[in-house]
Amino acid sequence: MNIVSAAGLLLAGASLQAHALGFVSGVDALDLNSPPNGGPFRADELTFVNSLDLFRFSAQSQAAGVIDWTADSRAKYFSIDGGATAGPLFSTGESFGDRMSASHWKDNLGVGIMDPTAGFGEMLSIAGNDVTTFDVIGWNVSALPEPGTRAMFGLGLAAMGTYARSRKT
Repeated sequence: MNIVSAAGLLLAGASLQAHALGFVSGVDALDLNSPPNGGPFRADELTFVNSLDLFRFSAQSQAAGVIDWTADSRAKYFSIDGGATAGPLFSTGESFGDRMSASHWKDNLGVGIMDPTAGFGEMLSIAGNDVTTFDVIGWNVSALPEPGTRAMFGLGLAAMGTYARSRKT
């Protein structure tokens, strides 16, 4: 396996794990289940809102005091204060938005691992935006490993050292 395909597998794995942990949007269901002609369903016709959607806003929705759960091309952003502070932009949908899944950050802005595409040679990494998002959708996010994790790591290192030492004799 060459390095490019290995990096692609790692990126795909990180993205799939993020989706499994809740980095998903009901806007995708709204967008993809709409008729191909005549536009998307209205937001009140199909209500499949996920926890990530509770932090999705646009300038119009913030002015109205509601989330923006629509499948269209308006700019949607992540906000943890009811839309008052605009965070990173979300993609807006494959059919009626920017042609990218709404369960991702806006493409090519370098705001986190949930960028929908990665260019050749581009390295994506988990960023503060990703960590904040997982925190607000309900995951306990810690900058430091749990004590048990550190203990297991230490025991593993000690075992490897003991094994290495025993092979020398």
